[in-house]
Amino acid sequence: MKDGHIVFSGLLITLTNLSFIILIALLVLGLIKPMLFLTLFAIKALVDFIYLRTISFSFGEITSLITSLVLTIVYPLYVLMMPLFILFFPTKWKGRKL
Repeated sequence: MKDGHIVFSGLLITLTNLSFIILIALLVLGLIKPMLFLTLFAIKALVDFIYLRTISFSFGEITSLITSLVLTIVYPLYVLMMPLFILFFPTKWKGRKL
């Protein structure tokens, strides 16, 4: 597959964000300790920051730590909600049904 690395990256990002949502649910249900959640969140936030910083630098932009932290919290919800939204609400782009 020519674009295998793109598919792999997309799958990795989706699974990582899904695991973050699952961790939040486990924390709310009391099945994991808050310190474990905070540790895993910190690791994810650090990886996200390094990734965003690298990508934004290549576009001539600078990403702050606060922006990265906000995106670390919001992006998993966005990634998981958009496919569900598309299932229930038909979407058109450039006059074509997606």
